[in-house]
Amino acid sequence: MEKTDWKRIGWLTAATLVLGAIIGACAGLLTLLLYGVEYMM
Repeated sequence: MEKTDWKRIGWLTAATLVLGAIIGACAGLLTLLLYGVEYMM
């Protein structure tokens, strides 16, 4: 049976997007913190 498992593909895509968003948010916050620390010095 050559049936594409769309449900699994959907879950993988959703997980990838969520992980990407979390990583992006963390990177943005870290960048802001670093800029803030350098600005305060």
